[in-house]
Order: sequence, then structure tokens, then C-alpha cells
Amino acid sequence: MPERLSGGYAAEVASRLLGRDEELGRLVGLAGSVARRLQPAAAFLHGEPGSGKTRLLREVDTRLEVDHRFWVVGYQPESGVALAAAGELLAGLDRLAGTGSVLTLSGSLDLTPVGLFEAAHQALVGAGGVTVLFIDDVQWIDDTSLALLHYLARAAFSAHQPLVVVAAARETPRAWGFAQALHRLAGEDFAAVRLDPLGREAGELLARDIDPTLSVAAAADLWRRAQGSPFWIEVLAASGIGEVDLAAFVSGPIRALGADPAALMRTLAVVGRPVVERELAAMMGWSKTRIHQAVEQATTAGLATEVDGVVSVVHDLVRAALIEHAAPDRLRRVHGRLARWYEAEGKGDIRMAAAALGHRIEAGLPVTESALAISRSPQRRLVGSKGVRLLAAIAGRADHSRPAAAELNRQVARLAGELGEHEIEFGLEAELVELEADPTDIADAALRAASALLELERLDEARTYLERARASPTDDPLVAIGLAAQGANLARWEGAVESVRPLAAAALEGSRQLGAAAEPRARGARVAALLAAADVAVFVDDPVTMLELNDELAHFAAGFDERVHIRALAEGALALRLLGRTGDAEPRARRAWDQARRAVFPQATLESGAILGTMLWSLGRLGEARQIWTELQGLGMRLAELVPAQGLMTVLPHMIELEAGDWRAAAATLGDAAAASDLAHYSLHGHMERAAALARLDPDGAARDAADAVEASVVDAERAGCLRCRAETGIRGAEALARVGDRKGGRALLKGTPPPHPDSALLQWWLRRARCFLELAPLEQLASLADEAEAQGLVIEALRTRLDFARSLLEQDRGRASEELWRVGSAAEPIGAITIQRAAEQALRSIGVRTWRRGSDRPTAVLAGSLTAREWEVARLAAAGASNPEIAASLFLSRKTVERHLSNILAKLGARNRTELAALVATEGASRE
Repeated sequence: MPERLSGGYAAEVASRLLGRDEELGRLVGLAGSVARRLQPAAAFLHGEPGSGKTRLLREVDTRLEVDHRFWVVGYQPESGVALAAAGELLAGLDRLAGTGSVLTLSGSLDLTPVGLFEAAHQALVGAGGVTVLFIDDVQWIDDTSLALLHYLARAAFSAHQPLVVVAAARETPRAWGFAQALHRLAGEDFAAVRLDPLGREAGELLARDIDPTLSVAAAADLWRRAQGSPFWIEVLAASGIGEVDLAAFVSGPIRALGADPAALMRTLAVVGRPVVERELAAMMGWSKTRIHQAVEQATTAGLATEVDGVVSVVHDLVRAALIEHAAPDRLRRVHGRLARWYEAEGKGDIRMAAAALGHRIEAGLPVTESALAISRSPQRRLVGSKGVRLLAAIAGRADHSRPAAAELNRQVARLAGELGEHEIEFGLEAELVELEADPTDIADAALRAASALLELERLDEARTYLERARASPTDDPLVAIGLAAQGANLARWEGAVESVRPLAAAALEGSRQLGAAAEPRARGARVAALLAAADVAVFVDDPVTMLELNDELAHFAAGFDERVHIRALAEGALALRLLGRTGDAEPRARRAWDQARRAVFPQATLESGAILGTMLWSLGRLGEARQIWTELQGLGMRLAELVPAQGLMTVLPHMIELEAGDWRAAAATLGDAAAASDLAHYSLHGHMERAAALARLDPDGAARDAADAVEASVVDAERAGCLRCRAETGIRGAEALARVGDRKGGRALLKGTPPPHPDSALLQWWLRRARCFLELAPLEQLASLADEAEAQGLVIEALRTRLDFARSLLEQDRGRASEELWRVGSAAEPIGAITIQRAAEQALRSIGVRTWRRGSDRPTAVLAGSLTAREWEVARLAAAGASNPEIAASLFLSRKTVERHLSNILAKLGARNRTELAALVATEGASRE
């Protein structure tokens, strides 16, 4: 019988792959297709423990020629440590990203997990080329790492990035969940590969490869006893044990080994991952010589492998057996040593701090101080929801007679709030209300509990905790500021207009009396007061105050809270737009957008980008607005399962499409998006823009739909409770009703609408335009309003209003109407405002003026040479099922013109009806792809 496997021989055997040619070919072929097509693909390799999954992954790795490759490996002991598995991946991406990367997980990093995910995606995209991502032992990868991997895969498939994901796992529900997610993303570009037991021929060959002295019959017998498992074939062939018995395989060598190799194996088993020899020496407190001798003995016994100084248990099945058969007190001592080593080595690394905490728990050691260190870390947000729940459980069990326990409650509550876990935040703060002794601390805890309850929309309970804070006998000025600020927030939620202003003013005045206090609690109170007051300024429609407060907020939040700083820039841009200064608002919105992207704050990027896109749209820079939207759309798709993006998805893309594409389709999708949103502030804008589009572009055919959209927007505005939103909705809704012939309904709506703030130039402009339609004002007022819109930077609104003015001249002064219509069309064409341009052309044709416009969507295949550009547009809409009136409205043609075009189209193509026309158009579309 040969010697037990030495480290070198074990590595040599592991480099061979027998009986897996078919599986190897499938995986290599899939990866090769990514390189050829520059399209992503995914594979999932699964099988029982010992079936050779890792070995096959390694073999695939050696066969591929790609630009970048990364490995992510899950280890059972680290499955509860956030980002434990992704460390090497992030380090590799950090090297690719270069200077300024946020992926080092060190220093003063202040990222949420989703921010880190987006930074990793950007690094991968920036690297270019073809990338392969190997993922082994998916079943043990920690939640945060697994979410990162899913994020990278989802991003690759949505952006058609050349990434191949090859994952391997045991057949567990967790692993199958990841595999199903990959399958949903990849579709036909997904392969599931199961590693079945080796067949007899391959099993015999493997056995005799390990022990050349085996006869064919003995090798066949060994294959049967191993049931085709490559792991057990190797063990039985090399170890001399007679049966498939982990206890026998492990216990014999362990008894034969000395104390040092046995202690080494226990440490390796508890660590659960490969470890460099010098780190093992530090973990165990041994000399390099002593650790090296123990490693040699363990590898000779076949229990460990050593390659280039990296030592690991020979297989995870062996590791499991070592843990199962070790004495509990010995394992606790190992956990204790490892906890101390991680704490000493992991200064500033959240992953090592979390690993140390886990070992402390297993060792039965005190954990409060360790949990407190994690909750104070600049990287604390990376622990994610699962981590904060663990920290909250530790805080709940802590000895609250000790100061550290109360501080742990405070810090974990703060972390829970930062991660949006407001239920946990409230529970911890409510506990502090009962535990604190100092009246000021009690009041602070009650205020924070009230804040969490407001986030949960539990208003009655929030009021109870505000009263609890107010009842606390303290004269601390910061408590008074907090009471006023949170009171203003509660009043705003309840729509109590009469209360919200004085409360916000009191919070603001109290915070300003603090002067330039730099102490964090005082600065936090100043920021909280400014936030509350700025929100109130939006609520009551006071753009001057809104701009002033956001300027002040941007100043105080700079260097203190970058997210608040970005928000203040973006909200200030909105205030400038309301004040009629859209040209000044755009660079400020761009600054917020640039800072959010640079700091990798995905949610802030979505919000500031939507604001910037809206500014660009208003300025008539539709191409730039579409570019912003394209980037936001990709980010929104990547974040879809992690954070909401409803405001972004509701309005901006459809506003762009209303002017630069198919306006009727855009109006329909606006309604769908508004109906799908459960946030009134967002859905009301969708309904409002839909109503305005239908009333402006198809007042006769869509009058009922426009009126319904107005009603839906008004209902949402009442639900939102915001005075500014109610004013805008009422004003623009009244105009829409007047345009479709219901001036009585429009006047009634306007009468019940709160008047806009005198300084709100935008709302005042909309009000004057609405009155033109409600009161049939002199036509020259529309021309004046168009000039005023241009002065405000409202290029699109100016063109729309000038078009209204030109149309109003048609019956009185055709010559002047023609001049105005040419002016509108000429201004709309270079900025891509197709809808306005077509409407102007339609009006010109109605007075007998011929128009000509180059078609950019001419057919190029089957129908080429047969149809004019206009006929092709009509044919496409008819083939899509649009009725003649709908085609007429979409293309700004008369119904008779549409009928004439359709007759000519059918004659030219020899089609008898719309069904045959649809078939021809479908053939044309396929030939153009």
C-alpha cells in the first residue's frame, strides 16, 4: 500500500481530471462563446460533496484565455461575515479601478453595500475586455458577497457586458436560489451542469492512478465502495481504510499524530479556509519552525495540503469530521485564540472585526466591546441588514448596568437608521428611553424613536414619543431644537399647515443660536433643523426660503454628511427652477449629480440625475437629457431589487419621449407608470403630464382620458398633502380641462386650488397660461407668455406656447400664423422636439402651406423604393394596430389624409388588408435587424 498523500502528491492528483470531459467541454465552450459574441453567459455546476466541483472549476480556469479572471470562494465559518468571500474580488477590482477607488475596504470608507456594489460594477466595466468570475461553494458565501455577485451578474446582462459567471455548489436551497437567479438573467445563455458519480472506467482509472499496484478487480471494488465519488476513491486508494467512513479516515491519523499536528488541524478546521503558514504561526503563537513541522506531519497523514506556503484541510468533508469529533472545550479555546488574533490584525477592517466577533460568540467570551467597535466603524454600513440584526441582538442581551451597553444601543440604533431598518432603530431607541437615567439622554432617545416611527408612518406612536421627550425635565437647547424639528415633520405628515411653519421656524431659530458650534451633536441638530425647515418650505410652496435654506444646509452638511450635502444642492436646483431660473439651476443640479456619482451614492445619483434630466428637458437639450436617462436607466435596473427608483421611473423618460418620439405611446406609459407607483408625490406628476399631453395634442379624441388623468392627479395631490403639489396640479389640471372644452370644470378646479406663492415664477407662469384658456384671453397674451418662458429657460414650454399662439391666429391672420408656425418648426427641429415640429407642420398644411421634412426612419429592405417616408410611418402604426383616428393624432394628420395614405400603401404593396400589411411590415423589420 502506498504512502498516505503528501502535500505535493495531493496537489499533483488534484491537477488531474478524469471522467469529466463532457462537463469540461460544456463549460469551456460556454466561456468561449462569451469571448466570441461579447455577450454575457452563466453556468451552475452542482453535485454532492466530494464530486469534484472545485477540481473541475480549476481545470476550466486553465483552459480559458480571457482578459480578467476572479475567484470568489465561500467558507462555512465565514458565512456570517459580510463580504468575507468577496475580499479577493474587491482587491482585484480595486487594482483595476486605480487611483481614487473606494473598494479597498479600509480607511474612512463610508459606503452602503449597494454603493460598494455599484463601485465594483464600474470598476469591472472600466477594465474592459472579457471577464470570467468563478464562484465556488455558493452555499457558504455570506449574504453581502452573494448580493454583490448577483448585482454584478444582473448589471452585466442588462448592459450586455462580456462576463461569464461559473458558479459551483452543493445542492442546497440557498445555492439553487442563486442558480435560478442566474438562469432568469441569462435565459438561453445559461448552462446547468451536474457532476454525477464517476463511471466505472473513469473510477478504476483514478484509483489505479493513485495506487498503481491495484489490480483491475481491486480498482473496480474500490470504485463500488466509493459509489463513484472522486473524493472517496482517492481516500480509499491512498489511506488504506476499508470503508467509506469519515470518522475512521480522520480519527486514525489524528490519534497517530502528535499534539502539535492535532492542534494545527483543529485550528485549520475552525478557521475553515486556506491560511498562509506565517499567519498560522501568529494565530497559534508558535514559531515558524514549529508550525512548519506540524504542517509537514499533517500533510503526510493526508489530512492537509500545502501549496506555496498556503495550508488547508484536504477537503471540506474532512474539516466537518474534525469539528464533529473535537472536544468542545478545545474548540472554544481555538475560537478564543482566533478572536484575539483577528482583533490584533484587523484594525480598520470590518470583515476581520466581524470574524473576531463570531469567534468570541463561539468561545463564550464577552462581545459587547467588539460589537461596539463594529457599530462605530466608518465601514459599519457594510454589515448590511443581517449584521445589524446580530448587533441588535447582542445589544438586547448586554448588561445595561454598564455604560458600554447603553452606548452599543445608541450606535446600533444609529446604524439601523442609516440602513433603513427603522423597526430595529425604533426598538433600540425605545429601550433606551426606559434605560437612560439622564433626562437629556431620555429626551434624545425619545426624539430618535419618534423619528424612526415617522419613517414607518406610525404617526400616533410618533406623537406619543414626542410627548415623552417634551415631558423629560431638561433645559438642553438641543432637545428643544429636536422637539421643534420633529414636531414640524409630524405636522407636515399630518398636513397641519397652521402648525408646520411655526415649528420649523422655532427649530431653525434655536439651531442658529448655537452659532458655529462644531461638536457633532450640535452640528447634527443644526442639520436636522435645516432639513425640517427646508422640507416645510417645499410643503408650503415658498421657493425663496427653499433656496436660502438649502444653501445654508449645503454649507453645514459639507464635510459632515455628504448625502445631505448632495440633497441640498439638488433641492436648491429645484428651488431655482421654481423661481424662474432654470438656466442657473442646471449647473447646480449637475454638481449634485457629479458628486453623487463620484461618491458612489446610487440613490442620490438617481434622484439628482432625474432633477438634472428635467432641467435639461426644460432647456430643450433633449439629447443630453436622453443621455442622462440612459445612464439612470441602467443604474435603476441594477438597483431594482435593492432600492426604490419610483420618482425616476414615473416621469422623466416619458417626458423625453413625448417630445422626441411617439407622443401617444409616451402618454400611455405615463399613465401606466403613475398607476404602478404607490408614492403620491410621484404618481401625481405622471397623471398630470399625461393629462397635459392628451389635452394639448388630441383635445377632441382624448377628452375623456385627459379628464380622468386630471382627476387622478388631483386625488394624488390631496393624498400627498403638499401645498405646492396641490397648486401645480390644480393649475395645470384646470388648463387641461379648458383645452378639452370643459372650461366650467377647469374654473371650478382652479377656484379650489391653493394660490401659488408670489415668488414662484414657474407656477405663476402656468397660472397665467391656464387663465388664457379658461377665460379666452387676448391672443397676444400667449405670445407674451412664450417670451417669458424663454426668459425663464423653459424652452420646451416656450415652443408649446408659441405653437398655441400660432394656431390661434389661423382664423384671423393666416400670413402671420404661417410665419409663427415656420418659426416654431424651425426652432423645434434642431433640438429634436419632433412632436412640436410635426404639430407645426400639420397646422401649416391646414392652411395650404406645403411642408417637407426628411424622414429619418425610411424603410431599407422589402419596402424600400415603394413607400414615401410619411407612408412608412403610417404603415408602421397601422400594422401595430392603431386606428385611423389614432394614427392621425400621432402624426398630426387629418383622418382623410390617413385614409388616403393607407389606400396608396395597400395599392403599392399589393396588400388586401391591414393583416397582410402587418405581415409585410414585420418582414421589413426583421430584415433591418
